[in-house]
Amino acid sequence: MTGNSRIHSIKGIAIKKVRDFLNSRPHAVWYTRYHGSREFVEYVNQEFAKAFGSTVDKVLKKKKYKTINPPGAPVQRYKKEDRIAMEKGIFLLRGGDPAITVVKVRFADGVLGMFIPAAGARQVSLDSLEPELIETLNWVKALK
Repeated sequence: MTGNSRIHSIKGIAIKKVRDFLNSRPHAVWYTRYHGSREFVEYVNQEFAKAFGSTVDKVLKKKKYKTINPPGAPVQRYKKEDRIAMEKGIFLLRGGDPAITVVKVRFADGVLGMFIPAAGARQVSLDSLEPELIETLNWVKALK
């Protein structure tokens, strides 16, 4: 069974309902559920797996940011960004080194996030990138 064929339920919403839409996005998409301070990555699309040089199944088996990301990745910063998104409803990062655009929104018991590294941003103009990410997230949130 592949990760894309699994059905994950988020507060009564079956990811299967939106899987095709999320998988068609030109950017990396993931959902992380939180239980206290512990994170559990429960959904990733193909673009997310590709960004980490992996497969959807392999990423989903790892579950934790620390095991998904390369050694030395700022995992605590990622979790802090998640907390900001859960508290304020949204977190947006544009820039950094390497350049990346990240949008995270509060969703169910965690965060639904998307990112496009600078290399991927060539396919989407920077002026339309943030609205595209936010439109995708709003479309998914509207299903609640």
